[in-house]
Parts: sequence; C-alpha cells; structure tokens
Amino acid sequence: ATSLRFFMAYEKAGVPFTPEKYKQEQYRVRSADCDMYNVLFQARVPSMMETCHPGEAMSFYVNIRMSVRPGDVLQVHVFEDKDSALFICLRGKEPVLTAVGRYVAGPISQEAMKCASIRLP
Repeated sequence: ATSLRFFMAYEKAGVPFTPEKYKQEQYRVRSADCDMYNVLFQARVPSMMETCHPGEAMSFYVNIRMSVRPGDVLQVHVFEDKDSALFICLRGKEPVLTAVGRYVAGPISQEAMKCASIRLP
C-alpha cells in the first residue's frame, strides 16, 4: 500500500528528530510577506523564519495550516538540532504555520518533515 502523505516521498534518517535547543520568538507578518490578495506567500516563509533562527537554510518544508495576513503576530516556537530547526507558529492559541529548515547539505529527513506535518489541536 502506498501512503499519500507528502513526507513519505522523503527518505528516513533512521533516527527521530530530537531537538537540543528551544527558543521562542515573535514575528509580525508584513505586507511584503503576502501576495496581492494579502495572504501569506509560501515562498516568503524561509525568510520570515530566518529572523527567528539566523542561518542559511539549504532546504525548507512549509505547511501553512490557516490563513495568515499582514499585521498578524505569530509566536514562533523554534526547536533546533545540529542540522535542522522545527518552527511552530501560533496566532494566539491557533497553530497557523509549521515548517522545518535544514541548515547543512542533504535532504530534509522524513522524521523532521513529519514533525511539521502533524495535526496540532
């Protein structure tokens, strides 16, 4: 049976994503982060997350869960391991955006991508 989950297209690393550090940042969505309809533009998310976790990401997976607009204030929870960072962005108590960035050469692992793909309450 073939799974239709997107992360299944990526290879397993064989170890779970295990963050070593945690920090919390705040990000206010700018109009430049959005498209002409004032909706968050997916390609801007890596730049947004770079303000919360400086570094040059080699690859990024983005999961926009709910509409995000200019002026929205996001609490960004950053979970880091040596190669990657998981971002969980809340607007109030709503998880509106999850993402994972990889900061070294090589693909994002299935395990890290699953963390950004799970359904949050």
